Amino acid sequence: MRIPDPMVRSGYFWPVGKEDKMASGTLTISDGGKVSLEILGSFSGPTETIEDFHDETMMIGRVVGQIEKEGPVTLEHCHYQKRSFAFGGVTKSQVKAGWAVLGHSFAREEVITFDSYHIAIEGLAEWLRLSGTTLEVDENPHSFTLRYQRPTPITLYYGDDFSISIGFGYTMPSMTNIEEVSIRQEPWLKIATNELREPVFFRRVAAQVRELLCFALDSTVSVSEAWASNSSITEDTGGEESHAVRMDLYYGSMNHLLDPPRIDHFRILFRYPDISADTQAIFSRWFELYTVVSPALNLYFSARAGAHKFLEGRFLSLTQAVETLHRRTSTETAMDPAEYDELRKALIAAAPGSRKAWVEQKLTFANEISLANRIKRLLEPFNDRFGDKNHRKRLVRAIVETRNYLTHYDSGSAEKAAGGAKLWVLCEKIEALLQLHLLTTMTFSDEQISAICNGQALKKKLALKLGE
Repeated sequence: MRIPDPMVRSGYFWPVGKEDKMASGTLTISDGGKVSLEILGSFSGPTETIEDFHDETMMIGRVVGQIEKEGPVTLEHCHYQKRSFAFGGVTKSQVKAGWAVLGHSFAREEVITFDSYHIAIEGLAEWLRLSGTTLEVDENPHSFTLRYQRPTPITLYYGDDFSISIGFGYTMPSMTNIEEVSIRQEPWLKIATNELREPVFFRRVAAQVRELLCFALDSTVSVSEAWASNSSITEDTGGEESHAVRMDLYYGSMNHLLDPPRIDHFRILFRYPDISADTQAIFSRWFELYTVVSPALNLYFSARAGAHKFLEGRFLSLTQAVETLHRRTSTETAMDPAEYDELRKALIAAAPGSRKAWVEQKLTFANEISLANRIKRLLEPFNDRFGDKNHRKRLVRAIVETRNYLTHYDSGSAEKAAGGAKLWVLCEKIEALLQLHLLTTMTFSDEQISAICNGQALKKKLALKLGE
């Protein structure tokens, strides 16, 4: 999670069901969703005895408490990170929590469940390109009207288990500020389920949606805010009606970058208006394929996020992503599987006894098609996008020869490997190939892909020349 300014709250805390072990302390939630707690003494008391020190374990479990501003809090999967014994004095202990719920204290045996889950994600507004603000200029050039109408919620996906929609929050201008008028619109994603589900379900769906947004924006973005509710946990609003308690959530997420992303509008592959009529089909396909293509996506995102300080590392990651993507989405083999199985058994049987295990190991992946053939298969639907036949042949050869050299560092193939500007071009070409193949896999139509190829994001990559 992106938390630019650490949240620091004072309060009282105790292991759930053990109010007599209450300790005062400070809760800190920092960037990356890191949750830590500093308490006076330990949960055995501010001046615990040596017996308490030995009896209490480092694992604590669920901790609840009351903090300033947000009120009740639940800290999950807690353990001592640092525990000191002061021999009669007062000392402090450091407690680390897996994640936090602010707004409600759960009981000892109570399973945490929600049926509504909201997340704000970096770059979501740029992807939506929807605004409720209109500016009307009057005939008098010094007179104009600024209006805001909150956009209607948008349903992106509706399945048997859950639905995903987009809602909009906004801030009203201050009536006391005489110098400026400001209206800020903030979109968020809502995941709603038909029945109560545990947090791990919502985090999994949220992670898949976030990675789809990363792919669309061509940038690694993070969750900036998360909150949830359980329709059976309510609070009075002062009238006859009650509403579900809002619970703010803080947890660590995968692929979180220390620096906020820079959303480059020229690198965005597609936005919501480009797929507004097909979101159901695209999101359905994405959820269906996610577990299949996620290893390739991780390699692709690591290259896009700048995880590799050198161009060679980025190239190897992208090449492995291409190879993994084809292997995960194709069953093609070098030989018919039944025919190969017979050959494999015959070769193992013919090998000397001391070499049978070695031969069997070498033959484990011998029926896999080569990297060159995998790239050719991925290129086939987009042959017209990657130049003529000779250019495509040179592209495949350059990728394979460079991968072989950077993997084995064989001095004999050093001259064939790409370097410098040529290596950068190869990286851009592989990225384009990955993006096009993923778009096709996600059921984008030929017309939609053509429009994306004509946009700035892919047009420059596809136009690059490999050189000699």
